Amino acid sequence: MWWLLCTHVQPQNKILERVFSQVKTYHIHGDAEQWTNQKILQGALQTLDPYSAYFSPQNYRKIQQMNQGAVRGIGLEIKESNGKFIVQHVIQDTPAAAVGVKIGDVLTHVDGIPVTPLTPPDVTMSQMHGKPSTTVIVGINGKHIKITRTSMKIPSVCCFLKNSTLFLRVRFFCGTTAKELWNIIECYRTKLGKTGAIKGIVLDLRSNPGGSLEAAVETVGLFMNTTVVVHVQSRLPEYDKTYMCYGKAPYPTMPLTVWIDQYTASAAEVVVAALEDHKRATILGGPSFGKGCIQDFFDLPKGYGGMKLTVGYCYSPNGRPIHNSHINASSSP
Repeated sequence: MWWLLCTHVQPQNKILERVFSQVKTYHIHGDAEQWTNQKILQGALQTLDPYSAYFSPQNYRKIQQMNQGAVRGIGLEIKESNGKFIVQHVIQDTPAAAVGVKIGDVLTHVDGIPVTPLTPPDVTMSQMHGKPSTTVIVGINGKHIKITRTSMKIPSVCCFLKNSTLFLRVRFFCGTTAKELWNIIECYRTKLGKTGAIKGIVLDLRSNPGGSLEAAVETVGLFMNTTVVVHVQSRLPEYDKTYMCYGKAPYPTMPLTVWIDQYTASAAEVVVAALEDHKRATILGGPSFGKGCIQDFFDLPKGYGGMKLTVGYCYSPNGRPIHNSHINASSSP
C-alpha cells in the first residue's frame, strides 16, 4: 500500500494488518480481499470533508472526459427530487433520446440495481457511463430499457429565444463554456439584426453543479470589464489568490438576469456572487446550494486512479463567504 510508505503513517501499517487479519479470521464472510486499497482510500478521503473524494481509474477517466465536455454514456441528466430521480434533460441525438426517454420520467434502476434516495446523483450518472457500444439497462417509469452507450461531445450551454429575450442555460462550467456563450449570443445578434435586437439575457444556472473555476471567471468577463470575480483563501500560496476578468467585455450593458435554485452550486455560485456584488444582474430564485469551496485533482500511481481535495474557500468580490451561504433572489441592479 503506497501511502504507508510515508513516514507519518508507517505506524498505522501494523494496525491495518491486524484489522485485515481479524476480518479474515472472524467476519462471517471471511473475505478480507474485499477490503481493497481503493475502498480504504475512498473511506479515508470522505472523512476529510464532503467534497474530497477518491476515484477509481475508470471513474477518474470519466471525470477527465467530462471536464473536457466529452462523455461516454446515453445522453440524459438526472436530479433527485422528493426521494425520486427525475430526468431533467435529454440531450438531442443521443441514445436516450432515440428510445424515447423524456424530461420528467422517473429513473428507478440501473442494470437491475434500484436507485434510492441514498444514492448520490453523480454515482448514478457514473453507472450509466461506459465504453461506446456497451449496453446498460435502465428502469424508466417501471419499464426496463436496454440502451447502447456512445461517445458524445456535450455542449455546456443550450438556449432559446422568447420575446427578444435570450435564455442561456449553462449545464456546467468547462473550458469551452465562455466561448459557447459568446458564439450563441453573436449568432442571434447576427440573425436578428438591428430590427430584432436582443433586449436582454437570462443566464439560467439552475441545477448547475459548478465545474471549472476558470470558466466561471471567463463567463463573468463576458458581461463585465476588468474587475474582481472571486477571492480564494487557502493555506497554500498556489491556491490563495484573487481571480479577475480582464479587458473590455463584449456585453457590459446588456440587461442580465441570473436564474438559480437549490442545486446551483460551486463555480455557478461564484458567477452569481460576482454579478450580484457588482450590481450587474438581477438574481431570481434561490436559495442556492452553498458550496463555496474549490477542489483540485491529483493523479495517483498507476492502477489507483486519482483524487480530489478541497484546497480553498471562495469569497465574493465584497468579501462575503460563499461556502454555506445560500444566495437568494435580489432586487434589480
